[in-house]
Amino acid sequence: MEAANSQCPKCEGLMERGFVFDQSLTSSRLLRWVEGEAEKGGATGLKLIGRKANEITRTDKCLKCGYLEFYCGSDVKYL
Repeated sequence: MEAANSQCPKCEGLMERGFVFDQSLTSSRLLRWVEGEAEKGGATGLKLIGRKANEITRTDKCLKCGYLEFYCGSDVKYL
């Protein structure tokens, strides 16, 4: 895997590029960032309707300390 050519903001170690994958018994997908605080409710157990969301398209991991840094695409969706 190719390094992201950046330094960790925590320990200044080398960051490695990757992604976070979510797999359940019924589906597989990239994780999503959702605006606001988590609130209980809705069919999923969390209130999501009307909130902005982005797929997390890249996750860099520090090879030294394990810190993860997430990046989202520019496509905003409303749940």
